[in-house]
Amino acid sequence: MQTLTTLILSWNEIGAHGAQYLVDALLCNTTLNTLDLYNNQIGTLVAQHLGDALRNNTTLTILDLGYNLTRGKQKLFV
Repeated sequence: MQTLTTLILSWNEIGAHGAQYLVDALLCNTTLNTLDLYNNQIGTLVAQHLGDALRNNTTLTILDLGYNLTRGKQKLFV
């Protein structure tokens, strides 16, 4: 059986709504170790939700949230 270990979604502009689906998936995922969300217009609220999901996710070791500022000088804290 093959499992997904790397998911690259960079430059897809999935936004907050799409990213929330990923957050929900991370809550029960046990195989993904790399998630690339570079340049997807993900704001701070979704980044906070990602952080919450990662507290219980022990398999994800690489998360790229680069270039996801949505307004002004917002910063993402995960």
